[in-house]
Amino acid sequence: MAPATGKRAAKSQAGPPQKKSKPAAHTGKPAAAGKFANGNARAGKGKGKGKEPAEDAKPRRRVPVTKPKVDEQEGESDDEEEVEEVPLSDEEGEMEEGAGEAARAKDPNAARESHAAQKALAAQRKAAKPHSELLTHAKSLWANVRQKNISRAERQEHLDALLDAVRGHMQDIIFKHDASRVIQSIVKWGGRKERDEVASELEGSYLRLATDKYANFLLAKLIRYCPTHRPKIFASFHGHVPRLLLHKYASPVIEDAFDAFASANERRALLRDFYGKEFALFAGGDKEGEVKSLAEVLEAESEAKRERVLENVRTTLQNVFDNPDKGAVGHTIVHRAMWEYMTEVAKWYSPDEADKKRRDLLEGTADLLVEIIHTKYGSRVVREFLAQGNAKDRKTILKNLKPHVERIATDDQAQYVLFTAFDVIDDTKNVKQSLIADLGKATSSLALDKQGRRVLLYLLAPRSPRHFTPANIALIAETDAARERTSKKQAATREAENRQSVSAELLKAVETDAEKLLRDAGASLVVADAMLSAEGADKMPAAEALLSLIRQPYTPSSSSESPDPSTSHIIDLSYASRVYKALLSGGHYSLKTKSLTVVDAPFSLAFAEAFFDAAQESGNLLPFAKGGGAFMLAEMAEQLAAGESAKGKELAKTLGKKEREEIRGSGSKGNVLLLEKLEKLA
Repeated sequence: MAPATGKRAAKSQAGPPQKKSKPAAHTGKPAAAGKFANGNARAGKGKGKGKEPAEDAKPRRRVPVTKPKVDEQEGESDDEEEVEEVPLSDEEGEMEEGAGEAARAKDPNAARESHAAQKALAAQRKAAKPHSELLTHAKSLWANVRQKNISRAERQEHLDALLDAVRGHMQDIIFKHDASRVIQSIVKWGGRKERDEVASELEGSYLRLATDKYANFLLAKLIRYCPTHRPKIFASFHGHVPRLLLHKYASPVIEDAFDAFASANERRALLRDFYGKEFALFAGGDKEGEVKSLAEVLEAESEAKRERVLENVRTTLQNVFDNPDKGAVGHTIVHRAMWEYMTEVAKWYSPDEADKKRRDLLEGTADLLVEIIHTKYGSRVVREFLAQGNAKDRKTILKNLKPHVERIATDDQAQYVLFTAFDVIDDTKNVKQSLIADLGKATSSLALDKQGRRVLLYLLAPRSPRHFTPANIALIAETDAARERTSKKQAATREAENRQSVSAELLKAVETDAEKLLRDAGASLVVADAMLSAEGADKMPAAEALLSLIRQPYTPSSSSESPDPSTSHIIDLSYASRVYKALLSGGHYSLKTKSLTVVDAPFSLAFAEAFFDAAQESGNLLPFAKGGGAFMLAEMAEQLAAGESAKGKELAKTLGKKEREEIRGSGSKGNVLLLEKLEKLA
């Protein structure tokens, strides 16, 4: 038996204390943004010392926008923590505390004697508990299994011994805090054979495991690592899902099961408990084992029964929202049920009745809508509320979104709610105060975020194929039909007003953080669109900030290596160079139409003249032509010629015959095009 250490475990006795940066698997927090890992992916290679031979990737729950983002690595941390001490029981802890008090009150010898007596008494009490000898032996073997620096063969030897020790007794000991962690280790470190044996022996206890303070972690591991046993585990939840969703320990287990591991049919099986007991029993499909969706159930029922089914779903949902402290409000299964309810209400009721039921649901959930927009279905629900709602409904929703708008913008699902708000709300003044004002102030940080920048780009160029894929645009367009009925203002007018609302802050951010934004490939897209599309604000201060980077000393690079984004001259960065070319040309080149779409011609001419002055004054004109700036100078020359600017002739004179020979001999990319443009200026 491994000697007990003097270190104390957490009072909850739920196992070793967790590090704050590594939350346990079932804290009730949905995963970070992005899809759950595929159930067949490997979490680790399982080779070498101390590696977990995991067969399935650990799910990362999406995090509500009301909570801080979880780092991807943190989201993948294991729930079985690396602490060397076996937790003490409550009685042992109390005895040890008592020993400490006695030691302070008496002389050292008496304290030692008292402490020894108390330890002996604790040992006697412990030995009198059921399965005491088995647990003591198992924990000593467990200490060997979880050692970090041992080979796979050694670990397997210890694992076999541990499995032999607990075989046939798992159901007797699994609900004890320390025994639960012992069995978890078998599932964690064992192979398919060991895991299946554990799952088989615990069959019949799955429902109780889900609701147990300690054993719920084991059940989560069985769902994760034992795909052949998932159908039986999921079947054990049948008839209990609404209750389990409101259970402190079972709720996260249901969420992981539904969102990360269940098949489409198994998800429908978990959802059918929302329909009510009467209909859940008869929700089978035509094929054996097939489960009907809500739409299929309603299709086969009479009007009276459809009414009861939908009322059961509504009641179950409201019960979840009436108990937000239970953690189920943020779960995908709830959002899926909510969206199916709204879809079927619109299908089976008249427009007026459907609107009334939709508004009743909104009133019962309005304060918590921000807790559901981080998932696909939750986001779609809130978008439908916005699209179908009246001005009062929309104002209520905006009020709840406002405190979290920056976090919403950086979530890949929640941001669609912002897109819909921009699309359907006619009161653009309220949109500016509730959403756009805070987004504008956070321009720099959002532009540097791969998700956040999409919101800024949407304000500048809604649904532009340069920034949004066809799938993105199709998803955004799902609320267009409702918008036609509920919004009065023309889309172009609404877009222009929203764009003007954000323009000043965008240009201010470019003026303040020009270099930081240009040196980031993604943020540079925001810079280009802000400079071209901003309305109602002076662009020249921001333009001057961009031109200050052009004035920095430049030497053409002879290295074939890729430029360093943090140290190279700005024009050597291809994406930054494209920004300058876009500003010089006044728009973006369309691959579809094979033509340039000019956005702001007057600004592009002014920028071309200022660019020429900046390059000439800094002595960079010829170095640019011989280095990475030839294409930019060609664009500048074309713009000066088109605008019949006096700067064009000055450019032709500055880059005279001698300079053009140097440019021709430099072999720089774009030198031929530049020389052609210069000839036209002469």
